[in-house]
Amino acid sequence: KLESSEEEAASSVALSEHRAEEAARQREENDRLRTRLAEHGRSLECARATHRETKAELSRVVQRNQILKSKERYLESRVESLANQIGKTVQDYEMRLSLARSSGGVSLSSSASVSSSASGGSDKMSSDRGGDLKVKEPTA
Repeated sequence: KLESSEEEAASSVALSEHRAEEAARQREENDRLRTRLAEHGRSLECARATHRETKAELSRVVQRNQILKSKERYLESRVESLANQIGKTVQDYEMRLSLARSSGGVSLSSSASVSSSASGGSDKMSSDRGGDLKVKEPTA
């Protein structure tokens, strides 16, 4: 009986040692997993911060793009308006020039004044501040 008790005690001690070793391995594994979890947590926090910064930058770029598109639309409409205004001014000028030529035989010089070819250049067309051309009647 003594031998079997000793064997049981030895077996019990061996089992306890084995359980202690297994518990130590489990604690080491748990420590490694906690360390990895903490590292991944820090990594995730860095990724979130980077994502927030990227999202904010993208938002600023989108807003800037919208502002530039708005300015582009305004400038396009302004150019169209000015082109129409120039077209109307040219059309009005050509009409007045045609009227002046048909009534008095005048021609346009490079200085934007109209001279009468019949009177040797003494009659002129003048412009007021509003840009309207006025034909001076030929004097005899």
